[in-house]
Amino acid sequence: MPLFLRIKNFVYILHLLQGFSHFPFTASFRPERHWGVRSGLFASVADVCRRPAYSGPCMASIPRFYYDAQTKQCRQFIYGGCHSNGNNFETLRQCMDACAIQSPWEPMPRHA
Repeated sequence: MPLFLRIKNFVYILHLLQGFSHFPFTASFRPERHWGVRSGLFASVADVCRRPAYSGPCMASIPRFYYDAQTKQCRQFIYGGCHSNGNNFETLRQCMDACAIQSPWEPMPRHA
């Protein structure tokens, strides 16, 4: 899995998200105070992965992948070439690395 993921003009640090999954996130938690990042950064990765596939208004026919949040799988779609909503990846691997990771806000499974 890559350490960084570029979506639009933002770079998301994937291992930071995974590595702090045990951190007690609360409503008063402000990531920028702890790691020097904007507070919207963490929510943006999850938000992008919940967006539907969007071909855009242009007429190109480019195979891409999007994350289907309902099925929790990356699926192929045809991208028109402009106006991406962010849930648009060149490869299946990029889609999986970006979206098919456990969110730090989801409860960790308990082992009996």
